[in-house]
Amino acid sequence: MTYAPICLFVYNRPYHTQKVINSLLSNLEAADMNLTIYSDGINDQSDRYDVRKVRDFVKSIQGFKSIEIIERKENFGLARSIISGVGEVLKRHEKIIVLEDDMVVSPYFLKYMNNGLNLFENEKKVISIHGYNLSHSGKPSGNFFLRGADCWGWATWKRGWELFRSDGEELLSELESKSLTRVFDFDGTFPYTQMLRDQVAGKIDSWAIRWYASAFLENKLTLYPSKSLVYNIGMDGSGTHCPQSDSMNTDLSMEPIKVEKIIVKESLKVRNEYKKFFRNENSNKKKALVVLEKKKSKIRNFLKPLVPPLILEWARRFRDDMIYFSGKYNNWEFADKKASGYKEACLLEKSLDAALKVKLGQYSFERDSVTFLESGYVYPLVCGLWIAQQFEKENLMVLDYGGSLGSLYFQHTSILNLIDNLSWTIVEQPHFVTSGKKHLEDERLRFTDTINEFDSKNKLNLLVFSSVLQYLPDPYKVLENSIKLKPDVILVDRTSFIKNSTQEH
Repeated sequence: MTYAPICLFVYNRPYHTQKVINSLLSNLEAADMNLTIYSDGINDQSDRYDVRKVRDFVKSIQGFKSIEIIERKENFGLARSIISGVGEVLKRHEKIIVLEDDMVVSPYFLKYMNNGLNLFENEKKVISIHGYNLSHSGKPSGNFFLRGADCWGWATWKRGWELFRSDGEELLSELESKSLTRVFDFDGTFPYTQMLRDQVAGKIDSWAIRWYASAFLENKLTLYPSKSLVYNIGMDGSGTHCPQSDSMNTDLSMEPIKVEKIIVKESLKVRNEYKKFFRNENSNKKKALVVLEKKKSKIRNFLKPLVPPLILEWARRFRDDMIYFSGKYNNWEFADKKASGYKEACLLEKSLDAALKVKLGQYSFERDSVTFLESGYVYPLVCGLWIAQQFEKENLMVLDYGGSLGSLYFQHTSILNLIDNLSWTIVEQPHFVTSGKKHLEDERLRFTDTINEFDSKNKLNLLVFSSVLQYLPDPYKVLENSIKLKPDVILVDRTSFIKNSTQEH
């Protein structure tokens, strides 16, 4: 047995750090292993006392073969600290085991990690070994592989860390250009792509999302144990990057996890279990939001009769989402200049934010950037899909004119997922198309700003106009051109008509 060095990253949590060290010392292998501790510098003067307590404690540690302590004079932050620290250790060693100051481990963690590193050392398809398992499904089914890399108690080799790419913008661009964001997000059940966008935007300081993306894009695999050997004690909100939620934790294994050769291939069974867990988590969050909204509604309904009508009317004028009609206009061009709406950049931003939340399962659907928690279908569309399928049983092509960023598409994914070969194309304004292609497009959903790429040979099954014709300067011309595509079914929904119009068409 050859042992990898342990690399522990600490900052200002003395209690957590002590728990992690004690759990490591419960491993028999600890006495034969080298421990390197990176203590980050002070970020805020209020942390000075706790940082000093952590440093005093780590200097008292005994029980490892050797202990090296690196005290940073400046604050690196978690991401920079781990990226630089792992790189420094791997300059001197061929492999490494990495922990943060809130990862309590099983007495069999080090044995499993070292066995995994040794057994798969020459297997280039494997990029890392992970000590955590999310399994909530009952009986464990043995060790398994998943695509990508992970961060709750992990290990890798020098060859694996050489594939790490720190440029989040470059990683995001590659995921989007290769239409891999949906797979990257476990088929839309967890917001990994959004996490990467947030890292690029500077909203979060995450090395882990870049580690996952780097391994994922190289199509590398990580070995996971049949039962979890890591428990995160930082989910109490004590850490800078830790949410106040414990749903991701599972019980620690108090038995050894045997490591043996298995087929180096992603486990689709476990992947589906993870997706099911993520969906349930999203559903629970939605239920909690529904309860919260109902409470808010009760409060509003209670207060509304107590507020004088004049004050209510005055307050409504200052609402950002207020919609109103004003003036008489002789032609479309003049009215368009006076109006705000679909050309506004803020509307695109709101629409994209809402669409991404729906795609990730945080809301059931959105319409015009307004999100809805409770599910609902547009029944004319459901009927239109059913009728269109009578014309085409195998490949269903839908053209959604003015479909925003996929409002109808995402609202009906539970139905559309039943159609194997579906092509849903949205015709929209150029800036919506650019955003849709970048953030939402995949092998089934496409965006275009013209119908010129279609012709009668494309065999269009369903043409959808949902609340769009009344917003076009020349709706009849659009209808005329669209009919030339010879769709099997045309659906006009949520559209205003005026009787006895003086204008002839």
